[in-house]
Amino acid sequence: MLTTRREDIESFSFGVESHVHKIQPLEMGDARDLFSMKAFSSYLKKSCSSELLPLARELVEKCEGLSLAIVALSGLMSSKKSLKEWSTVYNSLNWH
Repeated sequence: MLTTRREDIESFSFGVESHVHKIQPLEMGDARDLFSMKAFSSYLKKSCSSELLPLARELVEKCEGLSLAIVALSGLMSSKKSLKEWSTVYNSLNWH
């Protein structure tokens, strides 16, 4: 399986039959749900604390509805428990 946002890549066959499935970005509500489900799965109440909520929203927005980015980032954040850890990750990410 190959994933890309570059449409010129889909024309290459790479020696196998190809099928292009165009995935649309998630709506913001669905993106937040997906992020929360994974990022807070190990939290006591399985939900975001009020101190982390602003950063969680920013992180989800930065993913621009891309489900793979949301799952990868929420998996990383699931091991972070403090606002300091969340801020460190947020500030270290390259958003370009």
